[in-house]
Amino acid sequence: EIPGESVVRGAMSYLRSTLASAVLLATACQTAAADNHPAAAASAEPPAHAAAAPVGSESAHDKAPKKADPNRSYTLPFVRDPDTEDPSDRARAFLRDVTRDNASFMRSHDAKFFKPFADAQKPRATVVACSDSRVQSPAFDASPENDLFTIRNIGNQLATAEGSVEYGVEHLKTPVLLIVGHSGCGAVKAAMGDFSSQPGPVRRELATIDLSPLAAKGDGKKDGKEGRPSEKREAEKGRGSDTVAWMEAVVVNVHHQVAAALERYAERVAIHDLVVVGAVYDFRNDTRLGFGSFNIVNVNGHTDAAKIGAFTKALDERAPSGERASSERLGDRTASSFGALAKATTAHEGHSTTASR
Repeated sequence: EIPGESVVRGAMSYLRSTLASAVLLATACQTAAADNHPAAAASAEPPAHAAAAPVGSESAHDKAPKKADPNRSYTLPFVRDPDTEDPSDRARAFLRDVTRDNASFMRSHDAKFFKPFADAQKPRATVVACSDSRVQSPAFDASPENDLFTIRNIGNQLATAEGSVEYGVEHLKTPVLLIVGHSGCGAVKAAMGDFSSQPGPVRRELATIDLSPLAAKGDGKKDGKEGRPSEKREAEKGRGSDTVAWMEAVVVNVHHQVAAALERYAERVAIHDLVVVGAVYDFRNDTRLGFGSFNIVNVNGHTDAAKIGAFTKALDERAPSGERASSERLGDRTASSFGALAKATTAHEGHSTTASR
């Protein structure tokens, strides 16, 4: 035996074994790939019987591209339409404005502004107003902080806010209980018609709105189908008087809220510890008294336009002459130009259950 021949034979045997193992491994990998991606495996090697593409035919890549529609519009990447009605966009915009507005408020109000009411509140009025977003206290009070204890609900009602009203009148001892209705009140409009299709919680709050002077005669109970405008009111609709009827209903609702307050707080009113006032804020100018006018329509159960005018004049009788003149002009306007408010209040005179003498 040639020296080293056994070593060579061993090396050759090892290489053959290694090569065989590599071939088996490669075959196994190909099989596994074909099992996982059958479509790719099929396309990798077309069958032998596949027909060849005819000479001169066009492939998908050879076809001419379609012309773009000149009227087609495209979205701008990464930028949302600022006018979108998407709830998340509206929420984001609102919260952004809130943080910015608060930062501005803090810059313009230092510690001296908050010091008088930092530890306790002493409002002059308990206000029952509608939840409508178009009705905000700066329309009738330039500095509502520590001045207005405000309760809001649909239809500016006492019945659905008894605890809060009680707290303002009896605990905080506010000398004024102010009921604020408003033009275009959706709750009043709903109460004028059939609201039986509304969700249960909404129906329950609408059912306590009393519009009896404008409603058809009945037993006074409401199930969502009663309390509609009278036949005369219905006949007037479509001739421009529906707005008048709506405003009258708003005023009548205020009168009923005042009557309910007088019944509940009669003793405080009798000893002049409390004044119950009903008013209408008109941002639609339905009363023809001016956009944004704040009109007192009821004071302790008194609803006569002339009396209300006299009351308004008397508010500033001790004020400086300039302010007094302004108040007198307001009183004259209120007494002589009540429009729909006068019509509604006159119709309601005598319906109030309690009036301060």
